[in-house]
Amino acid sequence: MSGGQQIQPTTWGVDENVIRDAITTAEYAVEYCSEVLARHDSELGRSRKRHKEQAEYMERCIERSKQTVNALRRAIDWPEYEWKTQPATPLEATAETGS
Repeated sequence: MSGGQQIQPTTWGVDENVIRDAITTAEYAVEYCSEVLARHDSELGRSRKRHKEQAEYMERCIERSKQTVNALRRAIDWPEYEWKTQPATPLEATAETGS
């Protein structure tokens, strides 16, 4: 964009049930992606550049999705979602379970 143009916010009218369904779907998707990331880390690790980049990309996507879900929840006066936390590494998972 040039010349100091600003983007004007756009307001759309969307049925609240559509937003509720989208929030629920996105919450499940984030939880699933978190599980996929945990499996990725336990099976492939992050020692190779490619695997590390894949995991970091998934982490960024998950975090952005969490922010979006909570923004939608605030828009319809729902409390923020309490995300399940996944251990960052297989080593931490072992420490938490004591195995």
